[in-house]
Amino acid sequence: MYVFKAELAGFMDIDPSERCAFVLAWARALCTTNYLWLKSMRKQGVYVPPIFASGVQYVDQVLGQDEWLDAKAVLIRGFGACEDFAAWRVAELVLQGERARLDVDTSVAPDGTTLYHVVVLRGTGAREDPSKVLGMP
Repeated sequence: MYVFKAELAGFMDIDPSERCAFVLAWARALCTTNYLWLKSMRKQGVYVPPIFASGVQYVDQVLGQDEWLDAKAVLIRGFGACEDFAAWRVAELVLQGERARLDVDTSVAPDGTTLYHVVVLRGTGAREDPSKVLGMP
């Protein structure tokens, strides 16, 4: 297993209006990783269940301590969070020929902290939230 760790000490220094672009860039990198892995598994004849049939479940992360997991890591652990699920879902849709992509929603927590939530924009323009399907309250 390849473990990639990033400490983003400068994240809070980025202009708040540009933080979504930052989150989206990282999510796209995760999506690319998933796409390449799913494509490789398909080429090798290895079955990977679609995300919604995989049995994985949503779990909350500790605020400010996100773990970004590729699809295989989510399958191994059995759980993940929004960026993991959205990046997996977009990768499988793109592999099927759909022009899906990632998007980031924001909300504000009661303490004033901005929360970032990664979702899927389907080729039709419809928004899809894999986290809600997989157990996010």
